[in-house]
Amino acid sequence: MAVEPKAEGVLSATGLTYLAHCAHAPLRFVRRDVAQPALGEAFFEAPTLEALAHRVYRGFAARIREGCPRAECGRCAPGCSSSCVRRVYTIASSDDEDMPEALHAYLVLGFDHGRGVRSLAARDARIAKAEAFHTLAVNESEKARQFVRFSELSTGAFFSLYTPKANVLPLVAGHFARRMEGERFLLADPKHKVAVLFSEGRIIVGPLSPEEVAELSRPHELSDVERSVRALWKRFYDALALPGRGRHERGYDLRAQFMPKRIADGLIELDPTIDDGFAAQAWESAVAAGALAAGVGELAAAQIMKKTLPAFPEASFEAVDGAKG
Repeated sequence: MAVEPKAEGVLSATGLTYLAHCAHAPLRFVRRDVAQPALGEAFFEAPTLEALAHRVYRGFAARIREGCPRAECGRCAPGCSSSCVRRVYTIASSDDEDMPEALHAYLVLGFDHGRGVRSLAARDARIAKAEAFHTLAVNESEKARQFVRFSELSTGAFFSLYTPKANVLPLVAGHFARRMEGERFLLADPKHKVAVLFSEGRIIVGPLSPEEVAELSRPHELSDVERSVRALWKRFYDALALPGRGRHERGYDLRAQFMPKRIADGLIELDPTIDDGFAAQAWESAVAAGALAAGVGELAAAQIMKKTLPAFPEASFEAVDGAKG
């Protein structure tokens, strides 16, 4: 069965096979974009039905919770039971051609065995692959949280291009929304053609067309504050760097081991084109311009400082003055 390579596509196709009373053994799920039938095989292109996919997901979540011994004994921590269920989306983020079949097996065996489906990895190669896809997605999500670098554009919005090895931007969108609450940002993945837009407290995750990918990949005009912060951050990073880790030095291999080249190429602190000299003259002017725009003069700043100080009783100051005397 040829399915759309995402969680909803596999969930929907799994629901269709159940409603059609199809036996699971002769079925094989493949990505629709790379489907190539073997000798004697015929593929059916399964449509993605969002309502059916949500129904299958809710049923799978209920079945996993039934089979969880911690939930049955009332010792299940908040969010613990959903970790097995959320694997549906972490597994689906993989780009591997075997992802649909591995996720299909995880769903089918999950309905049969409940939470014990993860213990079948030693006996079922498909479940082992599903667990490997989950581990990859977790690692890539952590790298995204660590290495995504937003830049402030001249429009005041923040923008970042990031290319992970799996489609994990939808998985980490909530993290950046919490970290940048009150801001507007666009986080785009040109490889998987997906973007995360956050504005006015709302998160929108959607696909990108090839034209939009080309438009987002071109250079954008940065704000003066952004250029200053980049230069200062690079200067700070270089000041803390250990000697001997240059590209042609011995310590470079150790550095590259923990920071893959595909990530290092997009890091601001490793960009040789950033002008350190820009920081000195632009930082003070940018801060001054920002303060002027906000209406914060010396008197206003003093009032703000006074408001933030703790309120001490007058007797405490008299005691201090007496001690000094």
